[in-house]
Amino acid sequence: MITNNACCPLTACPKSGICVHYANNVKAQEDESFEVLNTRFITPTADGCPHLIVEKTERWAYGFVKMLDTMPIGKARAFNGYGFFGSQPTYSRAKNGIRAITPEEQEVLLEMFQRYGADVSLGFDRYKDVVVVSKP
Repeated sequence: MITNNACCPLTACPKSGICVHYANNVKAQEDESFEVLNTRFITPTADGCPHLIVEKTERWAYGFVKMLDTMPIGKARAFNGYGFFGSQPTYSRAKNGIRAITPEEQEVLLEMFQRYGADVSLGFDRYKDVVVVSKP
């Protein structure tokens, strides 16, 4: 398995300017040891290679107390966010802004809140831009 920390020395790759593996290689030149991809098994194309990963910024949310407070009382009792988060403690941490809510989770939660009559225009309690590493 190739980790996100692996280094790629292929300067000729057309995607080396955006590839995290290549950036790792540049940074690692000052380190005593590092993990390197075996270039015998890498054939870059115009789209890069199968191991290409890039950094991107995602907007993660924290807390949904504001939206929950706008839900009609009768529907709030029926609303079960526990099932979505798998357990009551995880639900509580997400609700109170202790646990981050990924963009994918935000989509599902907004749909659930809308279905139960909450004011989704308020959005989540706060947001934070997070840099993540993923396939393009």
